[in-house]
This record gives sequence, structure tokens and C-alpha cells, in this order.
Amino acid sequence: MDAVERAAALREYAEQTASCTKCALSAGRTQVVFGSGSPDADLVFVGEAPGFHEDQQGVPFVGQAAASHWHDLSRKVEQAVAADGPAFLNVLSDCPVGWGHEPKLFKTVLDLAVETRLWPLYEVVDGDYRVTYVPKERVPVSEWFALQTRFAHLAKPEASDMVEQIQQRVDLDWERLLRRARADAAAA
Repeated sequence: MDAVERAAALREYAEQTASCTKCALSAGRTQVVFGSGSPDADLVFVGEAPGFHEDQQGVPFVGQAAASHWHDLSRKVEQAVAADGPAFLNVLSDCPVGWGHEPKLFKTVLDLAVETRLWPLYEVVDGDYRVTYVPKERVPVSEWFALQTRFAHLAKPEASDMVEQIQQRVDLDWERLLRRARADAAAA
């Protein structure tokens, strides 16, 4: 999928999200703020980019966590609260209704997001990257997709190329993150 196709897919998803009423959150909202920017942007990498004041003092803490990894999440929350200045914590949480799985599978679904390396756990402290959890083995992203009806279209044979492209991007992003963390550790 090229950049134009990704942008079109994001616009379509934003339209679907704007009218979603699958959970109770929809009852109290007046609008959905979907976001904007490059379809190729990594959310935390974007969140890490400093504004004027942050650039003057440095960004003390940016982290990515998952609700299934409580110890890691708790430690990152403590770091964010204690940060001297702005902090950003990107946390993966679950929505069984919107994601299309049994509620009892919430931890399995979140764990698989981390184990597939689709949702890596890491932090950036004073500009230095550190991976806070390294999965023992590479789990295919297709295993995470398979648990959720929202990704049923990716189980079809004609979607195999798209799934492979997603897997390649996840693998590339994971290697890039590891390289960055190794470089920062070596420079420390």
C-alpha cells in the first residue's frame, strides 16, 4: 500500500470512527478527534518532537506502554508524573466491543500486540531511547489480527500481500527501535 492508499484508508477509517456508537463512550461525546498528519508517522515519535518550550528545556519523558504489562505501565506513569516538564505516555488499552473479541480475551489481545512487536514497550528519557520489554521470539502479526473481527478482512487469501507488508513494516520499525536504543546505550 503506497502513501496515497494509506491516506485514503485513514480518511475512510476516520469517517467510520466519527459515527461509531458501539460502546458507551459515544453517548457523551460531541465529536471524534481522529488526528492529522502523515500516514507514515509513528505516534510516539511524533509525540516526542519538541515544541518551542520543550526544545528549550528538553523532553524529559516519552513512553509507550500496554495496559496488560502493569509493572512496566506503573513505572512509566511514575516517571511521567515525576518528570520535570512535559511528558507523554502512549498506552494501548482494549475495546472488546470495537475490536470484536470476547472481553475475557482482553489480556491475551493486548499481550499479543506487544509480543508481535506491533506495540513495542519503550521509553525516551532525556532524549535516550530504551526498550523496556523484548519479546522472546517473533510472533506473526497475523496472530494478533486473528483474534479480532475488525481485522477479518485480513484473514482472506487476497489480503496476504497486505498482511506481509504490515509484517515487514513492524519488523523494520522494531529493528530501527532496537538500533536507536543500542546507539543511545553505547553513547551513555
